[in-house]
Amino acid sequence: DVFSATRCAPKTPLMQGVTPHQSLPGEIKPMRKISVVLIVSSLLVGCAGFGQKQRAVTAYKPDSTKSAQERRDAMVGNWVGEAPLKDGGERKWLVQRSNEGTYVVTFIVIPEGQQPEISQEVGFWGISGPIYFSITKGWLRQDGNVESNDPTRAYFYDAYKIVALTQERFEYESFSTGNRFVVKKVSENFTPNDLVNSANNEA
Repeated sequence: DVFSATRCAPKTPLMQGVTPHQSLPGEIKPMRKISVVLIVSSLLVGCAGFGQKQRAVTAYKPDSTKSAQERRDAMVGNWVGEAPLKDGGERKWLVQRSNEGTYVVTFIVIPEGQQPEISQEVGFWGISGPIYFSITKGWLRQDGNVESNDPTRAYFYDAYKIVALTQERFEYESFSTGNRFVVKKVSENFTPNDLVNSANNEA
């Protein structure tokens, strides 16, 4: 562009010594002017090469590898986690991931010395390479309907580094907060009520 050409091609002593010249019919242009044009052209071509060259890419995205598909399949199902709160108390959660890429997560926050607080979040999930991500769509109300959130807010989009993943254990770390979570696989029959009952028994 013009700006790049201006930055990359400063005036040289040779260019400063050139005086404007108006060609007459049938007149041959001076060789010095032709030389200047060649020099400027060379400088502009050189500017274009200063940027990093684009590496060759595939025409289409290759199919997922077997290991990548197995990692995604391993995350489907019910997973339970619990962690202490920095201000005291505990948080428990049950993540129910479907094979279609949707999830429901039940959170139970138990502030120290207080009654449990329960909420349910719904959204979409997936993995790509070493990244696990989720998109929060909203919250489940007591009547079963979803209270939608504002999809324009960055707050509802999360990405995590996959630290470790097996058929029984999943460890991941949030890029935005640095929090690290560990969840364990539980039976498909494990429900949010089971999580609530376990929290009430400990309260």
